[in-house]
Amino acid sequence: MATLMEMAEQSSTRSWKQDGPDRLVKVVNSHGAQGVRGYGTIMGYVTQEKYLYGKTSREMEALLGLRPGELKRVAWIFSMVRMPKLGEFEYKFSLAFPDGRVFEEEQWRQAMQARADFRAGKRLYERSHSETAQYYPPGSSMIPQWKITKPIPLAGLVQVVTETLPFQRGSGSTEEHRPHNRGPVR
Repeated sequence: MATLMEMAEQSSTRSWKQDGPDRLVKVVNSHGAQGVRGYGTIMGYVTQEKYLYGKTSREMEALLGLRPGELKRVAWIFSMVRMPKLGEFEYKFSLAFPDGRVFEEEQWRQAMQARADFRAGKRLYERSHSETAQYYPPGSSMIPQWKITKPIPLAGLVQVVTETLPFQRGSGSTEEHRPHNRGPVR
């Protein structure tokens, strides 16, 4: 008998499409885009395109639970040649759970301390030299996430999104996705 996670992963594959709003996409910053293009494959966290419609790079950063400042100016959105097969990904619940885990109070305290230390110029040797802290805050509970664990060939760049130029649908519209008539993704 299949476990709950196996059933969730099987169900996931039925909701994906190769093109359009249900395709899986990888969102990265400029540095990450160089890596994706250099390797020609996609690994790591992905979500479905529809949840990004109408969002700017900063809005995506918050919704996806990325490190503060990671998509400050630009977000690169890539697609895959094919959808992952069972055994090539892990279902990681919604983006409200960084890495599929509960974000606990102690992690939040450490994140806020890292931000305060950066602004005060303290403990510079212990972390990066930018305000990008080494933690991932919770993202949107309305957006599912999957972790690609085996390289999937890159199809190409879907779109580049900035602080002022939001992610567009194939039709050019920037209308946000409204899942199950619950209002826009937040």
